[in-house]
Amino acid sequence: MVLYESRWKTQHNALYESRWKTQHNALYESRWKTQHNAFLWVALENSAQRFPMNRVGKLSTTLSYGSRWKTQHNAFLWVALWGGLSFTEDLS
Repeated sequence: MVLYESRWKTQHNALYESRWKTQHNALYESRWKTQHNAFLWVALENSAQRFPMNRVGKLSTTLSYGSRWKTQHNAFLWVALWGGLSFTEDLS
């Protein structure tokens, strides 16, 4: 009986801890992605008015960092950011 209870508690705790870690990590990653994306969208929105070229260059480092999904997502934002600059500023 003790072995059965011990095994049940171990499995129960492992499942509970795994579920908690998954939820905790998902919440943390979701919050980070939300803040990161909010920064990128604000940068995109304000790019034409306030970003000199050297700051845009630094932003590219941020935009190119991350996993394949993040890289593709950020590449879209980067293209949109540069597209916003090209439509509103004469870079020649």
